[in-house]
Amino acid sequence: MPFKKVVACVCIVLFSHSGVAWAQSIAADFSKEVVAETFDNNQLQWEQNSNADKFCILSEGRYCIKRHNTETGEFYFNSLIPVFDNFDLTVEMALDAHSNKNQSAGVVFMADAGLSNLMVLEVNANKQYRLWSKRGDEKIYLSGGNEQGWEKSNLLRGGKAANTIEIKSDSGNYEVYFNNSPAFTFTDENFKNGTIGLYVAANTYVNFDSFTILKKAVPLQPVVKSADGMPKQNATPPNSSGLTDEQKLILLEKQVEELRRQLEACRAQKP
Repeated sequence: MPFKKVVACVCIVLFSHSGVAWAQSIAADFSKEVVAETFDNNQLQWEQNSNADKFCILSEGRYCIKRHNTETGEFYFNSLIPVFDNFDLTVEMALDAHSNKNQSAGVVFMADAGLSNLMVLEVNANKQYRLWSKRGDEKIYLSGGNEQGWEKSNLLRGGKAANTIEIKSDSGNYEVYFNNSPAFTFTDENFKNGTIGLYVAANTYVNFDSFTILKKAVPLQPVVKSADGMPKQNATPPNSSGLTDEQKLILLEKQVEELRRQLEACRAQKP
């Protein structure tokens, strides 16, 4: 796979504790929990396997992955995690003891079904992170103070210490947090939606402690009332085009609940 380092089409704004303002670009309310994985069981059907390339197992509330292959990294998905066009992703992870001092791991997001297009954010034991994308056969570095794309961050913990990575995404805008502190923002409109998973680089040992995904809640449509104050059906139903079946169901449930509440209120007011 060819490697390229580009700046075009991607704007990255770093946050600095020296006084540079945090360029917040996302105001969405991510309040609907979709995935809350603590790796206490295997309800999400994560891969557990042992061969020459890797050893991965759920053990004592952790997803432990040892990538023995020294040439290539690997993505870890499961079919129960859906496609997202907006999300708030949080992962807790810690690199494990290993002779490889350059090992790294992180998350993959906005991945299409064929893994031809995706984005990856990974961290290493040297308090560095790297953001890159894959578009077709090209791996493109989007960050980096060196040719390998690595950027130093004092927000990260080095060695085997645990780190929390959080990524918020909405309408091509992204915010990244390390250990609950704002790290940087970036904009990339090349990716409209995709699934989310874990990434482990070549020759890397890592333990994942938690994996949480939130998305924007479907807004409740206002109930239209008649002149006597009773709820009535909207003359123009809310536009549900573009919503998934799950989102449509949630919208209908909220509307039914609101109608029920309005009906009970009207009954209580009658003599």
